[in-house]
Amino acid sequence: MNRRVSVVMAACNGEEFIEAQIASIIQQLDERDELVISLDPSTDRTESLISGFQDQRIRLLKGPGQGVVSNVENGLNAAHGDYIFLADQDDI
Repeated sequence: MNRRVSVVMAACNGEEFIEAQIASIIQQLDERDELVISLDPSTDRTESLISGFQDQRIRLLKGPGQGVVSNVENGLNAAHGDYIFLADQDDI
């Protein structure tokens, strides 16, 4: 039985920790799993740091820009996994 895992992360201005957090999550995912990142408008390098991973398991979504709850909801609505886990951008 192959179950698919989705990790959903809401992000905004998270450049300080987001690379380490993504690297930690990706190491724990199988090839069928996904990391869904909903990125609210940021004024730092968060988007370019995420894009630098070039990993097909990472799906970067444009966040709604309406606060953390809406941003998390945006990611959850896009997740395809049988199991969904939430992660903060700084949970390394």
